[in-house]
Amino acid sequence: MWMMTALSSVALLTVWIWVRPTEESRQKENLRDTLRVAFKPDVSMTLVSSCLMFAGVASAFNFLATFLERETGFGEMKITLILCLYGIADIVSNLILSKRVKDDLEPMFRRVLVTMAVGMCALSVFGNLTWAVPLAIIIVASSHAGVSLLIGIDVLKRAGNAGQLINAINVSMINLGIGIGAVITGLLVDRVGVSSIGWVGACFIALALCTRWKIERSHQQHNG
Repeated sequence: MWMMTALSSVALLTVWIWVRPTEESRQKENLRDTLRVAFKPDVSMTLVSSCLMFAGVASAFNFLATFLERETGFGEMKITLILCLYGIADIVSNLILSKRVKDDLEPMFRRVLVTMAVGMCALSVFGNLTWAVPLAIIIVASSHAGVSLLIGIDVLKRAGNAGQLINAINVSMINLGIGIGAVITGLLVDRVGVSSIGWVGACFIALALCTRWKIERSHQQHNG
């Protein structure tokens, strides 16, 4: 907790010194208009998909250390290194994917979500193989970066002038998803076992994929 406090303080100081609001961001957003945007079908479904994606991420990540200890038999040092590997894969993937984002986000969304679901399933299937677990974790972490990047861009594109508040709602949906994923997975871990975390996460990601497909289809029908 002390380390988190120190790092958060450094982040706050960095923002205070270097981040300056743009003229556009200073404009006040009307709450009624923002809520109207939030209830547009494509925006609301995007927010739901955001919740589902991060429920899937939380299902795997929140219980990852316990999974590694019980299923793979890794000690504390190896678990720490693998968690660091997760973070490194997340950062590297973010840097790579950020240069490949196109106007049409849905094809990349599909690839990232399918890849994440596969990685999570692999985690449950090959959880007792010490050589396979780091590979599965790299896949999940890289996909996590893609999900975070794409959903942020997508929400801002769909929200238009109401971007600030809609983005704030999106962050709330992400936190809601993390809570839902943690609670449901925790209940299943108690009853089924920690090896189920990959399956639960993949189910949430499959639901998110269906939601994204519905968004794309709705957009095509509207344009047609």
